[in-house]
Amino acid sequence: EVLANRSLKLHTQKVFDKHNQLYYHQVLSRIEVDDTLIVASLFLPMAERFQLMVPIDQLVMEKVFSALSEGALTLIDNQISVSPAFYCVTLSERSLQDLRFMAWLDEQMELHPHVASNLMIEVSEHIVNYSESALQGLSQLAVKHHFKISIERFGVTTPSFAYLQRLPIDVLKVDHSFIRSIESNEINQFFLRSAVQLAHGQSIKM
Repeated sequence: EVLANRSLKLHTQKVFDKHNQLYYHQVLSRIEVDDTLIVASLFLPMAERFQLMVPIDQLVMEKVFSALSEGALTLIDNQISVSPAFYCVTLSERSLQDLRFMAWLDEQMELHPHVASNLMIEVSEHIVNYSESALQGLSQLAVKHHFKISIERFGVTTPSFAYLQRLPIDVLKVDHSFIRSIESNEINQFFLRSAVQLAHGQSIKM
């Protein structure tokens, strides 16, 4: 019903950098059931189970392009002199591997270049083990359309950092399991030191 009625709702959450400057807006999906907003963590697992992630991702991106297309130039002009802000949208692994979806995304970014350059596409690090070629395809689009790529849950699934040297990644979001009790966990301290050193060497934000 959500897909048929295009009733998915988008919300944004501001994310600030260490200097307390606005870095990006995280785009969040919600659906309304009986006048109650349901968060993505509850309905997306069901969408994944019933193989609906690709049409949901496409609906999200359509709404993002629509919402930003008219005001994108004004937004960019207003932000550039202070602190450029991006809109971060999470895409599923299924969508990254769907050739029709990726072709559609390429086409939409061609049609909305100013919106594309103000986007950050976020994917789970699991895609590196599952299908690095899909992440490589996204990277090629990022170079073509000048959007940023963010990797979430960094450190959970990939035993090697080598992909960071092969692909143009802009932002790493370390999984919270590495931060919890960091002051007493020497293994996590070593992991984070190594990750930060490599990220800084590659001009990647963490």
